[in-house]
Amino acid sequence: MRGLKGPPNSYLRGGGDRVFETDAQGRVIRDITPKRVKVRHQNPAPHGVFEEMLEIRGPVCAEDLALLRRMGAIK
Repeated sequence: MRGLKGPPNSYLRGGGDRVFETDAQGRVIRDITPKRVKVRHQNPAPHGVFEEMLEIRGPVCAEDLALLRRMGAIK
């Protein structure tokens, strides 16, 4: 998942029931499955460099489930 890029401001099908959302630079900012949503954030490392990570942000809302259906990730 690290370093994965796609078209800017897009939704992309991943493997299985997964959909990725990208930002204006094509970086993945959300990883959505029917059970959870992961959101990209920057975590400061001790040596002053920021590490980009995906963090689980809770259950999937109705809009995200509708997106998964539209993208064909779930029925």
